[in-house]
Amino acid sequence: MNIPDKKVQLVHLNGPFKGEIQDFFESVIVIGRHPDCQLVFPSDSTAISRKHAEIRREGDRFKFLDYSANGTLINGIEQKEVFLKDGDVLIIGGEGGPKVSFLSSKVTPEERETLASSGEEKRQQDPGVSLAPPVKVQTPKIEKLSESVSVAQALQKSPVIEPLSPSSLKGPRDSEAIPAVNKTFIIQYGATLTSFKKLPIIIGSGSDCDCTLQHHALLDHHAQIFFRDNQYWVKDLTGRGLLTVNLRPVQSESSLQPDTCLALTPQGPKFQFLGEGRLAEIETPEESEKRLKPVQSDKYQQQSRGASDKPSGGGKKLFWILSALVAGLGISIAVWYFL
Repeated sequence: MNIPDKKVQLVHLNGPFKGEIQDFFESVIVIGRHPDCQLVFPSDSTAISRKHAEIRREGDRFKFLDYSANGTLINGIEQKEVFLKDGDVLIIGGEGGPKVSFLSSKVTPEERETLASSGEEKRQQDPGVSLAPPVKVQTPKIEKLSESVSVAQALQKSPVIEPLSPSSLKGPRDSEAIPAVNKTFIIQYGATLTSFKKLPIIIGSGSDCDCTLQHHALLDHHAQIFFRDNQYWVKDLTGRGLLTVNLRPVQSESSLQPDTCLALTPQGPKFQFLGEGRLAEIETPEESEKRLKPVQSDKYQQQSRGASDKPSGGGKKLFWILSALVAGLGISIAVWYFL
C-alpha cells in the first residue's frame, strides 16, 4: 500500500464542526455537501456547493482548487487555484461561511501502522479492491467546545480556588533543564493557527518568543509549554502567579489535561487544551466585537471632524441669509446717519 509521508490537517475554527481537527491521507480531498466528499458539510449549508472545492496533493505541496459558485476566501482573498501554506485560513462559501485552517504534517508511525492494517483488512475482504488513494483515517472526534460565553463567564465569575500544591505537581523541578523533544503543538489564537514541531516553546508578547501573542496583559516571556512523562505541561515564567489552570493559580508548573482551561492572565487570553497538543482560544463576545470593529485611520478621523465643523447644505443657506440681513441693516443705519 502506498502510504503518504505527509497528511493534511483541517482545523475547524468556526462553523458546524467548530473545535474539531480532521486528518486526511488521500491524494485528493474533496470538500462539499455531497455524501461522497471527504469533508462533508451539512445539507443546510447552502452557501457551500455539493462539490465545492478540492485539495490536491502534488509532491510535497497541496493545491487548492475551487469549483463553486460562492467561492472560497483564503486569508481574506477569494482564490480559485493556489498552493496552500501551513496556517492558511479558508472561509468556505464566502464571508460568514465555515472557517477552516490548513496544516500539513508528517505521518506518524502509529498512523502508518493503522493505514497499513486497514489496507490489509480490505485486501482480505475483497482482493479486487483498489487501495489507491489511501484510506482516510481520522483522529478521534474531539468533543466540541461548549459555548465560549459560558466558559468565559465561569472563568470571570467563579471564586478563586486555592493554589495547586507543589507536592501535587510531578513535573520537572525548576532547577532541571527541560530537554527538547520532537512533539507537535498547535495554538489557535483568533484567526491565526501556529504549529510547532518541537517543544519546549516560549509564549509571550516579546518578538523573540517562539509564539508571539498580541495582548496587552502579556509579559515579554510569559509562559513555557513543554512535554515530559508523556504529558504536556505549562510553566509560569512571570514569577507573579498570573497563570491559572482550571481557575487555580499555577505556582510553578502544571500538567495540561484534555478540556483544561488555561488563562495566561486574569484579563486573558484564555485557552482550552483539546488534548493531543492542541490549544484553542476561548474567545469572549467582547474580544470578538473588538477584533471585528473597524479601525478608522487618523486621516479619516480628521476628515470626519473637519466635515462636521463645516455647515451642512441647509446651514450654508441660513448663514448667507443672516449675513445679507446684517449687511442690509448696516447700510440702512449708515444712510440714516448721514441724512
